[in-house]
Amino acid sequence: MQVARGLFILRYISSDGQGYAPRIVVKPSAGSKVELITEDLSGIGIMSAPGEALVVRALEPGSLDVSIGAGGSAHRHAHLVFERVTATTAPVASPAGDSLFAPAAVAARAPSIEILAHVARRGDVVVGGGEWISGPQFPLAIEGLQILWRDRPADVDLEIEAVHSVRGRRQSLGTAQAGVFIGTRGMAAPLTALTLSLTGPRASRYSLQCEALFLGAQVQRRSGAGVKLAGPTGLEPLVGLCLSIVPAAAASQAEPPMTRAFIAPQLEPRQEINPAAVQTTGSAGRVRVFRKSRIQQSVHH
Repeated sequence: MQVARGLFILRYISSDGQGYAPRIVVKPSAGSKVELITEDLSGIGIMSAPGEALVVRALEPGSLDVSIGAGGSAHRHAHLVFERVTATTAPVASPAGDSLFAPAAVAARAPSIEILAHVARRGDVVVGGGEWISGPQFPLAIEGLQILWRDRPADVDLEIEAVHSVRGRRQSLGTAQAGVFIGTRGMAAPLTALTLSLTGPRASRYSLQCEALFLGAQVQRRSGAGVKLAGPTGLEPLVGLCLSIVPAAAASQAEPPMTRAFIAPQLEPRQEINPAAVQTTGSAGRVRVFRKSRIQQSVHH
């Protein structure tokens, strides 16, 4: 399971088996700078029943190995929720110049955003700004989005216009502001086009930085106060998105998250891998992991 930088809680919510619940074993992947804060300092976390939880700290992006053990039930299915406790953002230095402009430079600090996305066959996932939803390594269709902008200034907003494909036909989903979900869940109707625009009296102080991957196409990179994202024909599913908002003064100096283009592979259901869910070895057990932000009180699959 991929883990971004920060502090998290992994909660054991429920098990659908009868009798005793299966045991969940969690440990950092080899070479990963992710650690479990445990009472015995062993670095390995064991959750024996629903209601238990583990604290996870990542000094930099890494991963965890999550496995499910035998319990008193023939069914070994478990439902976990991965919840961010803190979000880390790098400080942005104020540009040098006349001190009269210093207040404006401070006000236009790097916003802290999170993106909730509904991903086909995986459910709702939440990532931080600048992190990939699906993407080149894990291409899965994105069916809906919600931008969570906790420290959004009162005079700036983000508007999203979306189009999705229903049985091969393009249909507009209209527009939505930051904090409002746009798209569908469980309808097999992937997003095929997005238009994102910063609006408001002080929108010029910020810039969008986006990377998008549509099935069978190269990664697109767009930046500015408004960006339009779509595949070559407008019907290709969106299978990866990386979005951040930065101060306009820093936008020209920001390095793109990726330095080369990727070609999206065709989807192969048997080989799907996604940071939002963990599949265990063997056919008897299954662990379902959902990511949850501090704002989103509940995440539904």
